[in-house]
Amino acid sequence: MFNNISDWQLITNIQSVNLSIRDILIINSDDVPHIFTSPIIAYSVSTSNQHWYKAGYLVQTLPAPIKLGSVLQGEALFIKLFTPTIHKFNRFTAGYNLVFKVPLYFSDVTFSIWEYKQPV
Repeated sequence: MFNNISDWQLITNIQSVNLSIRDILIINSDDVPHIFTSPIIAYSVSTSNQHWYKAGYLVQTLPAPIKLGSVLQGEALFIKLFTPTIHKFNRFTAGYNLVFKVPLYFSDVTFSIWEYKQPV
């Protein structure tokens, strides 16, 4: 079902190098102004350190009315390094953004995300 490359759209491929220990890299809707319309995404995260396994968290967000605050949080996914993954969101299935939070100790990171464009 997911093996046809033409069914996927690359949303972002971000490479960030020379991060210092004080940097907090958060990739959010300002960096990637894309509203996801499919509940199915694929992602991949890598770094130069081959001994780490944790890549951070990918958090699903939805703009909220002003009374409730700036965003509503959906699912939060623990992301493993060097493990391309396909995920189906259940909480918000369309009209959401993603926020990727990188651990403070990373000196570099490459983050790619795709959206599945076929009907589910």
